[in-house]
Amino acid sequence: DDYGFTILMRACIQDHIGAVRRIIENGAKINMSNKYGYTALMFSCQNRNIDILKLLMDHNADTNSSNEYGYTPLHYSCYNQNIEIINYLVEHGSDVN
Repeated sequence: DDYGFTILMRACIQDHIGAVRRIIENGAKINMSNKYGYTALMFSCQNRNIDILKLLMDHNADTNSSNEYGYTPLHYSCYNQNIEIINYLVEHGSDVN
């Protein structure tokens, strides 16, 4: 769309893991960002969906990507106080600095 939202991002926003899986199987670019720098992984963190997050990370999602505000997936997980996702991100290489 005009803002650069991909089908993968939309599926993450809608918490539709089946669609996310199918889109990835068909070659989606996991780390693509929209015009504001948001990625599918950021949307999964905003929505507190660890299953989608794990699926994206299994396909090499960048845990340290940042948007136009400098926020990373870890920032969104901290904001949402989702300890399970915070721990998972840190254990899998998210920069804590």
